[in-house]
Amino acid sequence: MVMVVGRTLFYLCITIYLYGDLAIYSAAVAKSLRDVSCTYKPENATSLFNISDALPCWEGEELSRLNAYRYVKDHCHGDLGVMFCHWQYPEA
Repeated sequence: MVMVVGRTLFYLCITIYLYGDLAIYSAAVAKSLRDVSCTYKPENATSLFNISDALPCWEGEELSRLNAYRYVKDHCHGDLGVMFCHWQYPEA
């Protein structure tokens, strides 16, 4: 009985840890892709790493850097989810 409880707790801890890692990696990948694709740099920017999320992603466009991040994050999750489901259930 003790082995079953210990094994279950171990699997629970590993699952929580891996989901936490996936959340961190998905946020980092989406932010990196946003930073590479958004080309608008304000004239008064002292660093490329301190640009406000409220600024536009491209000059002359209304899409903000924050919305571009959300778009990339959502599409990465959607694309990876579809690939995983197709790999898991190839007949679907």
